[in-house]
Amino acid sequence: MKTLLLFGLILLFAIACNTDRQPLLDMTVLKDSTDEIPHLSYEDVRQFLDYSNTELIWYEVSIAQRELTDVRYGIIANSHLPKGEPNQTTEQQRKVAVKRFLKETETMLGQDFQHGSQEQSHLYFGIAEELNKLSKGKAHHKVLVISSNLLENTNIFSAYRPKDLKLLQENPDSVINLLNDQLPLENLIGVKVYIIYPAIPEDHELFVSMSTLYKTMLTRKGAKVYIAGNLIPETLTAP
Repeated sequence: MKTLLLFGLILLFAIACNTDRQPLLDMTVLKDSTDEIPHLSYEDVRQFLDYSNTELIWYEVSIAQRELTDVRYGIIANSHLPKGEPNQTTEQQRKVAVKRFLKETETMLGQDFQHGSQEQSHLYFGIAEELNKLSKGKAHHKVLVISSNLLENTNIFSAYRPKDLKLLQENPDSVINLLNDQLPLENLIGVKVYIIYPAIPEDHELFVSMSTLYKTMLTRKGAKVYIAGNLIPETLTAP
């Protein structure tokens, strides 16, 4: 009798653990369409998900894509893999669901926004809004990938306006305050941010200044920030 009771308790515990399984990944990819910028491909983003580790196939994954454009609210799309239930689904059935999710993600990331030089670039607002969403998420890995030169160009601040550029060089904290006044950042502990841009000689110095500003601003809020010309993500681990 005690053996049966113990077995029942173990079974209930296993079911409870499965029901409460933490999502694996919540990721947003931001693509800047205000300039001629080479965007990330599906293969770049796919590096985050190593399903050769079959343990990961059962976890929930959410991937979104948002356009950074000449207005605050760009196009948003997303793909979602709900968590799997090992006691209700075979491993082969789950692999089919994962394959379908990856195909949806490939289609979504393959949608290229019309891009080119715009009179304005509303970059910070979209970046801050998506970071604040991620900060409230429950996933084990919370990731923002920014494909942009970060060259803000609005009435509030412009990286192309001489007086604003001088302020950026001499008093970057004032620029951070100007940006934060649009939309304050939440606590970003647990969020990883990848700023990806293959800078060219013409804008290298300006990109370094803006990316340094973002790294300072986001790390103060607890985020881990990586800046590179190409995406080299860390391998995801199960919760």
